[in-house]
Amino acid sequence: MPKINWLFPVWLLTIGLLIYSRFVNLGWGLPYGFHPDERNMAIAIQQLNWQEKFNPHFFAYGQFPLYLGYVISLLTKFGATLSLRVISAIASVLTFFVIFKTIMVYEKKIPFPEKILIALVVIFSPYAIQFAHFGTTESLLMLFYSLIIYYSLKRNIFFLAICAGLAMATKVSSAIFLVLPIIIILKSSLLQIYAMA
Repeated sequence: MPKINWLFPVWLLTIGLLIYSRFVNLGWGLPYGFHPDERNMAIAIQQLNWQEKFNPHFFAYGQFPLYLGYVISLLTKFGATLSLRVISAIASVLTFFVIFKTIMVYEKKIPFPEKILIALVVIFSPYAIQFAHFGTTESLLMLFYSLIIYYSLKRNIFFLAICAGLAMATKVSSAIFLVLPIIIILKSSLLQIYAMA
């Protein structure tokens, strides 16, 4: 019974730190866009309109984050840059849960203090906090790649395909993410053929 008394507040504090570290001061630097990719993506979102058939006139990356940012800016009345940063922050929070679930599913014997330590390392990793505060593709790609790893290990081809498709719709060079699932699927298939022989 004493475990319930302190486990819940510790996890609540941990999740609070995660959300705070990803969303605090998302409007930094505005109205100036200091990151060139973020600025180019925000300009592309601002150019989306019915008359132009929603052509962003920017094709350095995939179009998924641009259209997602456009929808968020319509629904929230945030500017394009802030909408992109909200996407990055949400993706970073979700990535934490996917990474943590992947670790916990395959390492069930990790004691509670180590679980908290792992969570804190992921939460306070500088790269994750930084990417969460830039409206670029990195946080989304980290989310999709962590999902690709998770669904590859689960051998769930349907969700694996969805995540891989969204990753490539975010940035075409993310096709490299498919190496892991292909290896896992081939290994699994070869093992099944070997077992049947």
